[in-house]
Amino acid sequence: MTDKILIETDEILVQAIDALTLCEPRFAHVIEHTGLPKLRSRPDGFKTLLQAIISQQVSVAAANAIWSRLIRFNSRTNGNLFCAVLVSTMRL
Repeated sequence: MTDKILIETDEILVQAIDALTLCEPRFAHVIEHTGLPKLRSRPDGFKTLLQAIISQQVSVAAANAIWSRLIRFNSRTNGNLFCAVLVSTMRL
């Protein structure tokens, strides 16, 4: 099993893509046509996770509305605090 790495720099991103294209050569064709993806990083892992889940499930406008309600409900987007709150009290 391969060690897991955290992609935090463009150099590591290139290394990870090189490893991916060795496993699946068709990805090399994609990179040739699209270029390297932009490295995007955000602080606060749990907050970013919530935003990603919401954004992937609904339109951007709906995701922004849901996110605004979550922040109004509790601006502390900490995993432990968030999970401790009963869903019925959120009233989204």
